[in-house]
Amino acid sequence: MAVLVALGLIVVILVVRLGDRTDGRRASGTSITDVANDRSAPGAGGLRAGAPVPEISVHGDSASPEDRVVKSAIADVQAFWVEEFPQRFGRPYQPVSGGFYAVTPQSPVPPCANSTRMVEGNAYYCSAADVVVWDARDLVPTMARTYGDLSVAIVFAHELGHAVQVRTGFQAATVTMEQQADCYAGAWVRRVRDGDSPYFQAGGDSLQEALAGFLALGDEPGVSGGSANAHGSAFDRITAFSEGVDQGTARCAQYDDNLIGGRLVELPFNSAADAASGGNMAYGDLVSATSASLDAYWSTTSPTSARVSWHKPNRDRPFDASKVGDTPRCDGTDTKGLTVFYCPAQRYIAYDNAGLFPNVYDKIGDFAVSMLYAEEYSVAVMQHYDIVPSSRKAQALQSTCLTGSWAGALLRGKVDVQFSLSPGDLDEAVTLLLAMSSTKGSGLEGSGFDVVAAFRSGVTDGVTACG
Repeated sequence: MAVLVALGLIVVILVVRLGDRTDGRRASGTSITDVANDRSAPGAGGLRAGAPVPEISVHGDSASPEDRVVKSAIADVQAFWVEEFPQRFGRPYQPVSGGFYAVTPQSPVPPCANSTRMVEGNAYYCSAADVVVWDARDLVPTMARTYGDLSVAIVFAHELGHAVQVRTGFQAATVTMEQQADCYAGAWVRRVRDGDSPYFQAGGDSLQEALAGFLALGDEPGVSGGSANAHGSAFDRITAFSEGVDQGTARCAQYDDNLIGGRLVELPFNSAADAASGGNMAYGDLVSATSASLDAYWSTTSPTSARVSWHKPNRDRPFDASKVGDTPRCDGTDTKGLTVFYCPAQRYIAYDNAGLFPNVYDKIGDFAVSMLYAEEYSVAVMQHYDIVPSSRKAQALQSTCLTGSWAGALLRGKVDVQFSLSPGDLDEAVTLLLAMSSTKGSGLEGSGFDVVAAFRSGVTDGVTACG
């Protein structure tokens, strides 16, 4: 049987850039964005200036800049497998033999397709012809424009990961095969991150933007992992990709249905009304429900072994950041220009209830707002238990991990309050974290990747993972 392995439903979304007013700076001095800006700039990401000219023949090559990126990706990923495959599987890697096809509506029908319309908005590897085929009119240019060169390259690292599966004889459920290909793509990105690629580099925001690209490639909320074409949620796919980056192909080769099936995040909609709203709670109820859930969680959970009773923060202070003088004061700390912060002196959380929170609700979703609030609540936890790390980077990552531990408890139904996760909520959380950690071109490699990794640790391993 021919194996036709596609990238999945492509719904390309714009990276959510929340702007300067959403930088999440806190009166306590902790800030994801500020932490990122403490790091030195390693340079731009994406295709290297002066990279070799790839000797790759493509059917339908238009010699566009995007085609140059694709050919460079194919050349580099296959060079990676020429080195890696014998070490991992004990025999030589056989490069793709059937060719590469850049397809537009005017192209001849490519292998493994009945028409060029089958390729629109997609990319696939087909084992019957040993080919890689992609939409050169919309998919690649849009990915390049929205998420950068490295994101385009990851698409092809994923598809060539399917070619590796055919060469190893790997067979599993579709969702397992897709996530192993994601993991293999991450293993190639590890090569780029470590500076071993002659074609690409992972400086600037490129790795962060590539992660944002994964958010556009996940299944629609509510899709079961057992569905015939399931690829996993964006949160699932980022987990697999991150394992490839962190642990290399050795981890990817361990994937099977038991491992992947046992960790898929599958959240059904609770009702027809829940599905109709996209799982979003009404904004007017959101902050109070989030606060009650966090109170319930931290009243029974401690980040330390010390016997210290938890006392919830004092009453919130919503404000309108567009009104002069409306931002609450915090014991002499300058809060001008802040839109969400925790004030340790008076133990309250303040947030812009006219701009930031409703805008995030509209652009991303309800759980993104809950995340913003929960990040500040986590700072309150750190202050209360006197576990604030000395470095600003560690402070930000710890608060995000603690927030992830609450999200993980919600996921497992361990919080005794009427507040639960809906399909897509964890994807909203990752979208929010990537937007908050945006370095706005200051050349900060890996800041978004680190933040998402901290959140994943809290979700999957609980509060004990947060140091």
